[in-house]
Amino acid sequence: MSVLRLLAVALTAVALVAGCSSDSSDASSSATSTPVPAKPVATVLGFGPVTVGMTLDEATAALAGIPVEQSHPAPYPCTTLFGPAAGRIYVADESGRVIGIATPDGTLTDRGVGDGSTADQVRAAYSRDHTIEVGRFDGLVVKPNGSTNPLEFLSFAPKDGKLGPPYVGRYYWDDDCP
Repeated sequence: MSVLRLLAVALTAVALVAGCSSDSSDASSSATSTPVPAKPVATVLGFGPVTVGMTLDEATAALAGIPVEQSHPAPYPCTTLFGPAAGRIYVADESGRVIGIATPDGTLTDRGVGDGSTADQVRAAYSRDHTIEVGRFDGLVVKPNGSTNPLEFLSFAPKDGKLGPPYVGRYYWDDDCP
């Protein structure tokens, strides 16, 4: 009996060593691979590194490494930062602060809904702790219950029978700076 037991222990040890050696090469190769950055998500207060209420300088610094252009569309009283990955960020001239963000196509919120979602999916994700209103042209506006921040909300424009990417602190039907 003890010889069989010793043989079983030896075979188990060999199997474990063989399994560990093959796994360790896989683990070392994945540990040295470059991580893929997560795609930014929208929240009721921001998109990626930019939040409503930031100054123009803070927003520009937060976007370091993300290609953006800056413009001041006449006659509107705002500056915009825009780029394919940043969307369009609106900064009011009067306050010098971010007052809204139009996120780029494909953007989802931190609750997993956004571009391509249905109105029912957005309602399911937010109705527990947000007020949801139908906006112009059958889009949605989502506001946290109890918030007193006028820029703390999301809006979703209708797009191809579903909803488009979220707007942060900005109504999707606004085509200028307030």
